[in-house]
Amino acid sequence: MAVKARTRNRTAATFGTAALVVSLIALVGNLWAADPGSTAAEPESARPKMLFKSVKPQTDEVAAQQLKALDRIRNSPSTVGVTVGRFQPAALDDAEAPLDIRLSADQQLELRGYTITPIGEDRKLVDWTSDKDNRSVFLSVSGTQVTGMIYIGNKVYAVEPLSDKNGKGKGLHAIIQIDQTKFAKEHPPAAQDKNPHKEDSKEK
Repeated sequence: MAVKARTRNRTAATFGTAALVVSLIALVGNLWAADPGSTAAEPESARPKMLFKSVKPQTDEVAAQQLKALDRIRNSPSTVGVTVGRFQPAALDDAEAPLDIRLSADQQLELRGYTITPIGEDRKLVDWTSDKDNRSVFLSVSGTQVTGMIYIGNKVYAVEPLSDKNGKGKGLHAIIQIDQTKFAKEHPPAAQDKNPHKEDSKEK
């Protein structure tokens, strides 16, 4: 009888322990579900959008004419490095959403609090300056073509379209890190002064 009693006690203890474990699992699950930060989906406006989708030059996406332009950029003495990306116009549909710009294989820039200024029917300006450090972006967008400059500390990047033989690049762009000391030699002041906007200002 004593053996049977001990067996019943052990069985009861085992079931009791199992019930306790199940209760704890259920409690943890409820606490996890009650935490908005753990289960709530991230708002669409909070998700960074890629302004340029990375493209490998050795693919069918890049035409022969564009490869020649890319070689010209790479062989320029002022070029430190170059990345190819396809412009994503939809990324600018929501000015509240953060923007990601891939500058190189190991560097990416996130923009928050930027401004988009429409100019005419098919052109807009994207302007951003960091409040914390020396970083800024100024881009001119016309249709699927983007030109502009990106500054990150002592690094400078230029954005320019890669046009094919038809004068259209299908959104492909080169993001070029520039050596400013060599860039100045390639573009002397005399050439830089040939700016129609400056001539207009003088006439006024």
